[in-house]
Amino acid sequence: MLRNLHYSFLFIISITLSQAQDNWELQLNTNHKNSFESAYQLYPSVPKGILEAVAYTNTHIRHLENEQQSCVGLPAYSGVMGLVEDGKSYFRPNLLLVSQLSDYPVETIKGDAYINILAYAKAYDKLIQEKRITSKSPEDHIDILDELSELPNDGNTVNNYAFDSHIYSVFRNLNEPEFQTAYNLPEYKIDLEKVFGRKRLLILTANSLILDNRGIRTVAGDVYDNDDMRSAAPPCTDLSAGFPYTVIQDGADPSNYSSRNGTAITHVTIHTMQGSYAGATSWFKNPSANVSAHFNMRSSDGQITQMVCEIDKAWHVGNSNPYAVGIEHEGYVADPSWYTDITYEVSAALTKDIALRNGIPLVRTYDINGDNGVNPISDGCFKVKGHQHFPSQSHTDPGPNWDWNRYYDLLNPVA
Repeated sequence: MLRNLHYSFLFIISITLSQAQDNWELQLNTNHKNSFESAYQLYPSVPKGILEAVAYTNTHIRHLENEQQSCVGLPAYSGVMGLVEDGKSYFRPNLLLVSQLSDYPVETIKGDAYINILAYAKAYDKLIQEKRITSKSPEDHIDILDELSELPNDGNTVNNYAFDSHIYSVFRNLNEPEFQTAYNLPEYKIDLEKVFGRKRLLILTANSLILDNRGIRTVAGDVYDNDDMRSAAPPCTDLSAGFPYTVIQDGADPSNYSSRNGTAITHVTIHTMQGSYAGATSWFKNPSANVSAHFNMRSSDGQITQMVCEIDKAWHVGNSNPYAVGIEHEGYVADPSWYTDITYEVSAALTKDIALRNGIPLVRTYDINGDNGVNPISDGCFKVKGHQHFPSQSHTDPGPNWDWNRYYDLLNPVA
């Protein structure tokens, strides 16, 4: 069973499920293919493909080791499976759990890609035996995926969407024919509506949502029962009418942002999370995080979660917070595969909407590729730029793999 929690945002749904699930972009690789095959041979009770699906969701199947620190303070992830050792008193230290269940030392799991996969598989197998699960259908393994996740499971509402988003990504990957072919998997046809229920799935898959304080309704006027919804206060109404992509409201903890006190918005900041969409969404709800961004974006389909209204000051770029809007993009600075086509397209549409509403000239977008490290550039000359480009920064995202030439062209198309 999925966590029995309630969502905490308001929205209008203007699409059908079939329309919403058409758009899922993958950047696949065959890294560690032999390691995964070995794990399934040793632990045949683990559903084929579940390891790759979790790894792709967390790391794009790349062994994380000594990664750059997250600009929003997310805990460090390690290995192919993306495990957390220090959850900073908020995330669960699932690396320690995997070590305990598998009997492999923590440092070995962190440092050896093969052992990282094998230890996770062994821990997974042990939980299967403990829970006496005989089914090999992934949808019957949600409790195990929960137990092995770093995302908080504290019995309250705030992490419900983050966890559902994680499971949705894992199962969506398994359902994709391209994913199945790449990793020689069964032809999974997981019934996502059965797993999540219709309303939850509409939220998880939507590609056109508009915030509204009247509850859940379709453009056609269909009204959904919203007894299980908790109002977000205040609802954001920032984006222009007809904005063509998903915007979900799931507010950050109020202790993680503050008022702009009337300061005008003059800049847009491009960030890379150094983690997952689900992880960042959950992290901004941590009252001890002392960090937030206005928008989070999922790599595979460009879904956006707005966590701070633009009228408020999100805490994402230090002394420049009062005048900047922050967009966090899922992924890691060192891995360009997270910067999908749809990421650029949706991000550019969001930046353009912010700029047009606030009088920000889009020709002042940074347009030089390959920047490593901190590179402060003029606030006057460049209004749309990376975290690494603002004054007095220590973070270097989005880094050398973000295609600024492409982004500039999307924001300033040739007539």
